[in-house]
Amino acid sequence: MPFTQTQTSGQVVLNSICENRGNQGLPFNSHCSVCNQPLADWTHYVRQIVRSPRTLPQISYMHTDCHEEQPIPLSCKDSNGRDCDYALERLGLPDGRTLLIVTELDSNRGMNITNNVERAMVAAVNTCKLYDPSRVIFVEHYPDKPGTRTETYDQVTFGSVSFRSTSGSNLLLMSNPARRRMTSKDWAVMGITPR
Repeated sequence: MPFTQTQTSGQVVLNSICENRGNQGLPFNSHCSVCNQPLADWTHYVRQIVRSPRTLPQISYMHTDCHEEQPIPLSCKDSNGRDCDYALERLGLPDGRTLLIVTELDSNRGMNITNNVERAMVAAVNTCKLYDPSRVIFVEHYPDKPGTRTETYDQVTFGSVSFRSTSGSNLLLMSNPARRRMTSKDWAVMGITPR
């Protein structure tokens, strides 16, 4: 069973790609943390275990090709304290990683996704309860707006990802974003239909 292990600020995150063989090894009534479907219906899934000192392990599951039918609302603050509203789409990739797409909305009252990407992606990671950002692909999306802009998808990587302990919990910090326009080849490598 392939797995990755990441250690950050006292936390150990273990991601395993598992094969379902007639529900063996799955706790009773296990459901996907994204779509809430029973994992017994799927042949492959990802098990994520987070271990921290003095706490019980947190275990979550997601089938490897899971996706939400519709983007969900994502809210966060910008650096000026204003409310920002985006849309969030989460897709499970065949290799066990997670793709998070954050979309700029016309109704957004705060900074656009480009100028607020660090805070928006931290909010997306927290919303999806993903404890290992190294297993996440981040994409910012601007939908088509006739006469103003064409639709774009940009992959965002962060030069710095760290955790800061505050009040017994770890606060995720991401900085130094870099962007690259997504191509049809990028989508194909991830196993997703090009957009």
